Amino acid sequence: NGGFLESTSDDVSLNNYGTVKKLPLSGGAGGTFYLIFNINNFGRIEIGENQTFLILVGSQNFINTEDVILTGTCAVDINSNFTNSGKISPGNDTTVGTLEMVNNVNLTNPGTLKIDINGPLQNDTIEIFGTPSLQGNIEVTLGYGPDLGDEFTILTASNGISNCDFPAQVSAPFGPFDTYFFDVVCNNNSIVLKVESILLGVNEIENELVSFYVYPNPVKDLSKIYFSPTEKNPQGGEISISVYNALGQEIKHIESFSEKNNSFEKGNLSSGIYFLHLKNKEQLFATTKIVVE
Repeated sequence: NGGFLESTSDDVSLNNYGTVKKLPLSGGAGGTFYLIFNINNFGRIEIGENQTFLILVGSQNFINTEDVILTGTCAVDINSNFTNSGKISPGNDTTVGTLEMVNNVNLTNPGTLKIDINGPLQNDTIEIFGTPSLQGNIEVTLGYGPDLGDEFTILTASNGISNCDFPAQVSAPFGPFDTYFFDVVCNNNSIVLKVESILLGVNEIENELVSFYVYPNPVKDLSKIYFSPTEKNPQGGEISISVYNALGQEIKHIESFSEKNNSFEKGNLSSGIYFLHLKNKEQLFATTKIVVE
């Protein structure tokens, strides 16, 4: 227990290029430590389990810079002006956990939430006691393969979320081949990740009952999309195609797709890798990967 504070009327700053750790008391008991000055974090701040870290005084600044990490299973009470351009990671590098953040919590671009999902009801969570404004990115690391439709609450806010501006969809690899796509659902008091689709690995796609591919691939200007509907779409109905970039963001949607209406134009797509999902209103039943030159 204890703290550091500036001893003069001049502005004092802590510029952290290493690691700041809040350790437990002897025997592992909880404890509280406070800092009262400007903080520029260029390194790593770790707060241990059941510990409380107070960053006080509204006239000061707490800046979490790009590519650095605020992490822990703990409570962080922020009264300072908090600017997050870095990464916030609940838990630690190996296990999931809950990071509590109190008071002045506004997450901004290009800040990132690093979320681990290791099983059903086993995922990192941020609990904010306040009314945050939330922007930035979400980076997911999978420790297991969830099912379609599974949902994971990754953030809660006790007094509601004033603004939520994350990508509509994010993706995460799992194993050597598979890619999972999550819808980012912003509710009044929470943010939920929902498994929208799964891009199977090459070996598994070859066993799909729907032949679905683009030729020529790579796509230079204009290619054709080919598929053979079978019993995988027993109800028939309208088929559409969604195009996603490598970040899992839907960037194009082709309605009323058919074997006759099967042109795929490069258009304004940048060079890179994209994923096509073939689906009807009820389900996703085939996926393929293309390269745009």
